[in-house]
Amino acid sequence: MRPLILLFFLLACCFNSTSQNDLKQKESALVLLLDSIRKANTEDDKVLLSDAIALELELMLAEENSMQYPFDSLQLISKIIAPDKSWRMFNWHIEDDKKQHKYWAIIQYKHQNVYRVVSLIDASEELKSPESKTIKAPQWYGAHYYHVFMPEKNKYYLLGYNGRSNIISRKIIEVMSFDNKGNIIFGDDVFKTEKGNPKRMIFEYSKEVSMSLKYYDKNKTIVFDHLAPREPHLVNSKQFYGPDLSYDAFEYKKGKWELLQNIDVRKYAVDNKKLKYNNPE
Repeated sequence: MRPLILLFFLLACCFNSTSQNDLKQKESALVLLLDSIRKANTEDDKVLLSDAIALELELMLAEENSMQYPFDSLQLISKIIAPDKSWRMFNWHIEDDKKQHKYWAIIQYKHQNVYRVVSLIDASEELKSPESKTIKAPQWYGAHYYHVFMPEKNKYYLLGYNGRSNIISRKIIEVMSFDNKGNIIFGDDVFKTEKGNPKRMIFEYSKEVSMSLKYYDKNKTIVFDHLAPREPHLVNSKQFYGPDLSYDAFEYKKGKWELLQNIDVRKYAVDNKKLKYNNPE
């Protein structure tokens, strides 16, 4: 713990130096913190370092001139930028002692010429029936996002991964929007499935396998692996679910996502070559 205390002291000197507007210098200090997370041996140290990163990054983003700064050196933090450039998100996670993930995210945006920075709080473990909940920031269903798209104005869709469990992984289609006061809202009644109209899609499957979840802009379609249990008697035991080599999709029609089952994924392959995904799973 003593090396961490020394590191925090040095960083405090940097962030409180006379060069308050030197974002590059402060970014270099954050790189030191990120590198320390990789070297940390305990969960407590990783959480302490991530909280320090979140605090210092939030202070940096509170400077309005930082809106255009690229933060290119923060390679261990995902930077998700809205297609219309109206906001961006800084998003990262750590793995704890039980191989479970903890998530952090900060959103920087302007709403009707009002500049705001919101540090999100992961509430995924406390939410009951999260598929049915609309969530107002700073509360948030924690995830590490790898893609954002907007088939319509003022509504954003995020594809992400949640590894909070040590036996179950989750892929998520999250819906993000802003209310009239500029508050961030997660979740919306836009998905049409066999089981109803969830506010967000959460796919659960075995930690031992991977699931594909991708957006194809040309057809405004989200294509994903169909998940099934290894054996019929394991139905509803999500730790035994995985891809069964078939694919389903959500197709965007008149503001809603309609479920298509057992699609021919080959028709989307050409479109997908133009897209780049950095899956954190």
